[in-house]
Amino acid sequence: MTPNRTLSTSRRWCAGALAAGASVALVFLGVAAATPGMPKTSAAPALPPATVGLGDAARFAVLGGTEVTNTGLSVISGDVGVSPGSSITGFPPGVITNGTLHETDAVADNARAAWTPAYNDAASRRPTDTFPPPGDLSGRTLVSGVYATAEVMRLTGTLTLDAQGDPNAVFIFQAGSSL
Repeated sequence: MTPNRTLSTSRRWCAGALAAGASVALVFLGVAAATPGMPKTSAAPALPPATVGLGDAARFAVLGGTEVTNTGLSVISGDVGVSPGSSITGFPPGVITNGTLHETDAVADNARAAWTPAYNDAASRRPTDTFPPPGDLSGRTLVSGVYATAEVMRLTGTLTLDAQGDPNAVFIFQAGSSL
C-alpha cells in the first residue's frame, strides 16, 4: 500500500484506511474546497454516505492487518499501524506527522478490533460510482460518495476530494483486489 503520497497537498486528511484479505475499503474523511465533482452513475441524485464509525481506528491514517509498505516520499498525518501482522516498512523515506508507528502493540490491537465492524460497514455500502479496470483515480475530482472498482484501484497522480464545504463529508473507496 502506498499511502497518500500522490494526493493533493491542499487537502487535510483525518481518518483511516481499512484493509482486509483480498479486498480493500478505504475511508477518507476530508475537508476540501468546492469544485464540481464527478457525475453519479444513477439518474437520481444520491444522498451522501453516512459516516463510518471508526472507533479506536479513527486516529490511524493507515492501518493494515498483515503489513504496511510505503514506497517513495509519502507524508502521512496520523498514526500508522499493523495488527496482527508485524511488518511496517518504508519509514523513512516516508514521514509521519501528528502520529506514531504502532506495530502489533495495544493501540494497534484495539484499532484492529474497531476496524472489523467499520470495514464491514464500508464494504457493504452501495457504490455511487464505479470505475472500469484499471481503476485509476488520478486526475479526478470526486464529491462525497462510495467509489468502487472490481479489480485493482490505482492512484498514479493527483486525486481531489471535494467535500463541497461539508466538514463531515465521507469518501469510501472499495477495491476488488488491492490498492
